[in-house]
Amino acid sequence: MSKNWGALQYLYEPDNSRAAIPPTTELASKAIADQDASSFGEELFDDELMAIFYKNMREKAADLELAVIEGDWARLRLVAHSIKGTTASFGYPELSKQAQEVQLAIDEDRMDEIQVLAMNLATEVGKVLPTTA
Repeated sequence: MSKNWGALQYLYEPDNSRAAIPPTTELASKAIADQDASSFGEELFDDELMAIFYKNMREKAADLELAVIEGDWARLRLVAHSIKGTTASFGYPELSKQAQEVQLAIDEDRMDEIQVLAMNLATEVGKVLPTTA
């Protein structure tokens, strides 16, 4: 006597040999094709995101230097905070830590350290940027 297991019944009592063997090669081929197309789209997306990241970091490095020159600690803290979050998101944890150090130096009024930390951060940001021809 046959049990009725709904959609899973074909696994246990196939009507024909084709039903017992799922078309894995067809599924695998489709999955590979979908992955290749998806990877291509992701690469374009990643390239575009990285271009935006690099542009943003160039601007932030310049902002850091200008804020130090002008002695604008509120602006410097804001820029360091922005760098901290952005670099952490893009896989640069050391830069994020350096930016946090700038923030903490400002918050703790360590005036003798702020300029050096900020300029070091600007230098390190510059090191992750691709060279332009």
